Order: sequence, then structure tokens, then C-alpha cells
Amino acid sequence: GLTVGAINIPMTWPAEPVDGYMISGMIGAPAVVPSAFWPRDLADLTRRVAPDVSMDVVVRRRGHYAVEEMQRKLEQRLGLIRELLTTRPTDVFIAVLTYTDAVQHHWLADASVRLDETEEVLRDLYVRVDRLLGEIMEFAGEDTDLVIVSDHGSAPINLYINVPRLLQDLRLAEPVSEVSYFLGRVGRRLGRLLHRQGDGSAGVVRPI
Repeated sequence: GLTVGAINIPMTWPAEPVDGYMISGMIGAPAVVPSAFWPRDLADLTRRVAPDVSMDVVVRRRGHYAVEEMQRKLEQRLGLIRELLTTRPTDVFIAVLTYTDAVQHHWLADASVRLDETEEVLRDLYVRVDRLLGEIMEFAGEDTDLVIVSDHGSAPINLYINVPRLLQDLRLAEPVSEVSYFLGRVGRRLGRLLHRQGDGSAGVVRPI
């Protein structure tokens, strides 16, 4: 089989044994704990190369976004990627960078942040990420396939589609009572909460 290196993929905590290495991403991992790494010695490397990296991307201090702190965390995570590509080469390498996504989710929805300030920060983030992509392309060589994907874009939304109601109107789904819908949301939220509360050093709490 192929060897694989996976960094920061959401919902991969606890990190599973793979032929290569894995560093868990957001949604699940309560923090940068030992169980977020495979093999476990990657925790020491991460603390050395990226001591400020955390699962929380957007940082707020006293009601204000800590831009410099976010940029420092991004640079350290990029440095970690460079280190692993150089010292632990694999057949397949996957890395998820959530900074541009998280900043847009938070900043564009926050009326207290000026648009010109948001554009400046986003431009800086994209420049840093684009620079890393250039380094990866140069490192990998022309015989390597490079795939860049995103789960969504970011733009003003003025039209919403209620998918459950649409499916019901098309007779493709059964109506769901408001009580069932509410209980479903509570169950999913409780599952995520229990998963986050696991202590990585002593074991994990499986999601429900």
C-alpha cells in the first residue's frame, strides 16, 4: 500500500495508526493533546516547530481579533508542514488549512469589523498560503499530482433554500415534526460536546 501523511483533517481525532503519520484537526480534538498524533512522537516535533498551534484558529482578546497571533499560528503550522514534507516524505500528503475559512466565517458575519480590515487580513492569509503552495509544488516536482479543493466559497447570500421543505413538497421525503427536528439537533450537539470533553492523555469519549 501507499504511505500517507495527513495534517489537520477535521473529525480525525483520535489519530489512528496509519502507514505514515496523522495529526488530527478541528471538530473533536479538545486541544493539541497526545492522542491527536500518530505516531505519538509527532507531539514533541509539533511543540518544537509550532509551539503556539491550537485547534482554535480565530483568536479574540478583550473583544478584538488578535490578527498578529493568528498570523503567527498560521506561519507555525505552515512551518510544520514544511518540516514534515522534508523529514517524513510519503506517497500521499494531505493538509487542511482552515485559517481562510475560519476568518471569513467569523469576520464577514461580524458587523463590528470594518470591511477594509477584513480584506487586508484575508489578502495576507491567502498570500501566505499561496506561498506555501508554491513551495510544495517545487518540492514535489512535475511528476506529482497536486489537488486543491474547498468545501465552499465565501460571498454575500441573499437567497436561501429550505432543502427539507423542498424535498417534502416534491414528495421525496416525509414531513418531520418540529419536536423531532429539535431533538435531532440536541442529540448532535450533545454528541459533539461529549467528544470534545475526552481527555486525550487518559483516553477518549466516543461520540454518540
